[in-house]
Amino acid sequence: MDGRAHGRRTAHGWGRLDTTLAELAKARGSLGVFAYEFLCFGMKQAWACLFGGCMVALLLLSGLYWPKGAPIARYDALTVAALAMQIGLIVFRLETRREAWVIFVFHLVGTAMEVFKTAMGSWAYPEASLLRIGGVPLFTGFMYAAIGSYIARAWRLFDFRFTAHPPLWAGMVLAGAIYLNFFTHHGGAWPCTRVWRPSGSRGG
Repeated sequence: MDGRAHGRRTAHGWGRLDTTLAELAKARGSLGVFAYEFLCFGMKQAWACLFGGCMVALLLLSGLYWPKGAPIARYDALTVAALAMQIGLIVFRLETRREAWVIFVFHLVGTAMEVFKTAMGSWAYPEASLLRIGGVPLFTGFMYAAIGSYIARAWRLFDFRFTAHPPLWAGMVLAGAIYLNFFTHHGGAWPCTRVWRPSGSRGG
């Protein structure tokens, strides 16, 4: 079964569960409907955050409990763990192949942004690691990928539909302007983006 077929089957399974719970809630009046909507929304959000939640757990636990003198650097362990987690999600069909491609693209874009920002001195990753590009450990790309994973999974789970949506070219122009600002704002290349203050005012 390919990723799309599994995605359709998963969505169908959610749909049947959603319908059953909705009927039970409706039979119990307005309070039941409220409880159903609240719990259903929370469950779908939690499922959409699966990859991101696991990444946050890895970052927090490794930051708090990583042993000194471990045979592998923490940053490298995070990279290996995130990759293993991604493979596991696909193998156990908790994630579709299409969602995996979204994560891959976000990882590439995020890593490129991190390489640029660290080269410009915006921030740094002080711990040692072998799995890195320049000053950027590869696990950082998975932090951006977590956002892509949430978007793709939430889109499927909530079955979004839009009316009177702006045309595709408008979104592409806006996205291009955002990335242009991101990569060129160093050194005051975009003075119009500076925060305006009335004359005589003092910054905090």
